[in-house]
Amino acid sequence: MASTSSRPEVAISSTEFDLAVARDLAERLIGRLSSSSKSAVYLGASADASPARAKDDANAWAKARIVVVLHDRLWGKSPVTATAAAALVARKKASAKSIRVIRLDDSPLPSVLRGAETRQITQGLDAITEWLATAIASAGGSIRKTKPAAKQAAIADETNRRAEVAASFLGSSRAVAVCAREFDRLADTIAKRATSAAEKLGAKAEVQRMPDRCLVQVGPVALSVSWVRERVDTVGTGRLMIAEWQGTVVRQPRPADMQTATTTNHGPAKIMSEKILRADATGEPDWLWRREPTADLGYASRDLAAHCVESLMLTLQEKASA
Repeated sequence: MASTSSRPEVAISSTEFDLAVARDLAERLIGRLSSSSKSAVYLGASADASPARAKDDANAWAKARIVVVLHDRLWGKSPVTATAAAALVARKKASAKSIRVIRLDDSPLPSVLRGAETRQITQGLDAITEWLATAIASAGGSIRKTKPAAKQAAIADETNRRAEVAASFLGSSRAVAVCAREFDRLADTIAKRATSAAEKLGAKAEVQRMPDRCLVQVGPVALSVSWVRERVDTVGTGRLMIAEWQGTVVRQPRPADMQTATTTNHGPAKIMSEKILRADATGEPDWLWRREPTADLGYASRDLAAHCVESLMLTLQEKASA
């Protein structure tokens, strides 16, 4: 959803980690806009910080009929979303009603978003799309009528067929091998990103890997990622548990390793936040981890890893400045 040479109907701001849900929302909105042009919806989620991209972003936040923010605790912390937040200060003064917020978690809103109309992602993208379509129409945009019953039924049938294929795959032995690769990809990316990000902050990441589990300790905060199996061991019944902790979760080394150990005890571990995700896929190419209870918030393994590490580093910085 390209450049802003013409006025976009909608500009969507999100972190790069939430780009999948931003794209899903954009496709739904394009289907409701009379123009049906992809340039009618602008996505401001790229990590590209080039002058040309910055100009496009600035134009979008100023010119779009409405601006939609996909908000979680990381929004406003990256350079791109911080720029969006600064641009929305002026927009809020001119037209606060033209800013809409979709809350992806329960983190508090920054001042620039307070007072804006909001919806929770748990309300579902179908309902949220209609809410935004009404806002676009109120701002002077042109919206198509809702799809005829026959088209809606066809879409529902396609959705149901896809769900049946996914359920069959996730209950198969083939999915077990794919899940193992995806978990390894997730854990490997977390370990590499955490090591690099911690070094930039003058800290050290201690990583422990076990079957179906990855622990990362950075000073007084930690991250745990675990694949939890049910008695009926299929990928469809398993759940991915991600938690942030205050205190020490990395296990102390064995006595034989004590000479090289560097683990510092930061007190008993206390859980600070927890997310539960499930696998969703019809095969390896479309694998996503979807956050419960909503089905609309999904992440590829590398995006989820990046989100986890950025959140952990933010927690570390917040604790250091407290």
